[in-house]
Order: sequence, then structure tokens, then C-alpha cells
Amino acid sequence: MGVISVSGLGRPLGVVMREQLARQFDSATLVRYDTAMAQYLRGEQPKDVPPQLAVLFVPINLSFMKSLSSFDPPAAIRVVRQSVLIVQGGRDLQVTVADAERLHAAKPDAQLVVVPLANHVLKHATDTTLMGQMPTYQNPTVPIMPDVANAIADWILRRAP
Repeated sequence: MGVISVSGLGRPLGVVMREQLARQFDSATLVRYDTAMAQYLRGEQPKDVPPQLAVLFVPINLSFMKSLSSFDPPAAIRVVRQSVLIVQGGRDLQVTVADAERLHAAKPDAQLVVVPLANHVLKHATDTTLMGQMPTYQNPTVPIMPDVANAIADWILRRAP
């Protein structure tokens, strides 16, 4: 038995989201986002939501966003008693290798596998931009990288009775 973290956060979701948005929007939009997100997480109806970010503030996601905003991934993985495998793509634009390293630092006996050319959805990525990688997110016929599947399968087989 064990736990596998695949492209897992090493920081609270809010921090990661803010970092991602900072790469896409100007500072004025980010200030509006910060204000709206604070309102949203307090359970208030956000005011002045940038239209391009409105999808982040739908009411049905509030519980999910609240729970992940306060979730501490390194603290959670630290208390796992089973064996842990951490798999991370080196070209992941959503969650970074530094996130995987934070998880590994919290659980040093975990096995860390970084697949250098894998993106967030564990597919081969030559491009290091979101637009360039988007076809791999959208095309279900593009397979995950064999290195990912092999690392997971080998780890599972080593634990089989």
C-alpha cells in the first residue's frame, strides 16, 4: 500500500493560483482578483470581478476553494504512514518541481521522480508556454509519457505482496 502524488501542490492552492495569474495579467487585474478572492473566501459575493476571471468565483466551488486555500500539502504528506511516490513533470507550468521538492523535504523517505519533459498532464512537452502546451491538455489521444507510467508501475510492483 502507498500514496502517489502526481503533479501535486507543495504550497496552498491560493499561492499557486496567484503565481499562475501573475504570469497572465497586469497588476491592476491582480489587485481586483485579490480583493474578489478575499471576499469570496469569506463567503461574500465578490464585487468587481475581472470578467476573464469570473469562472473562478462560481458559488458551487466555494467549499472546494476554502478547503484547498487552507490545506498545507507538506504538513499533510509529512503524516502519511504509508510509502509515498512523488511524480512531477519538469515542464509543468501549473505546479513546479520546487513544489515536488517541498513535498519530498516534508517526507524525505518518499521516492521523488521528476520526468524532465513532462508537463502538468504528464504528456511530452517541448514548449514551455501555456499556449504551446495547451494541445496536450486538450487532445486525449496524446498519451502520458512512458517514463511516468513506468515509474508508477515499478513503484507499485515493488510493493506488491
